[in-house]
Order: sequence, then structure tokens, then C-alpha cells
Amino acid sequence: MLIPNRAGVVSLINDSHSIQRQRATFCHEIAHFVLEHPFEISFSADRSCGLGGEYEEEAV
Repeated sequence: MLIPNRAGVVSLINDSHSIQRQRATFCHEIAHFVLEHPFEISFSADRSCGLGGEYEEEAV
């Protein structure tokens, strides 16, 4: 998850995940930033979150 702040953005990564998953998550979140996706948070019933659809596909 990326959270905007005055200096730019902060990335939150789950440290209980494997180092490989943490790295993949970080790269995915940075892709959202580089692609200038909007800072929006949406949660679904299955507790997943993300921008959904087109933005998520583009950030992969």
C-alpha cells in the first residue's frame, strides 16, 4: 500500500510475508506511483484491497 505524504509516498509492506513476496509487493506499489495512478483505497468483502481493474493490471 502506498500512502501519500508531504515528501512523496510511504510504502507499507507486510513483514510477515516472505522476503520474495515483500519485494514483489514493493515493486508493484512503486509501479502504481511511477504510472501516476490515483491514491485511492478500496476494500472488498474478501479483505483484499486495491484500485481494481485497469490500474492493477497496468501495475503488474
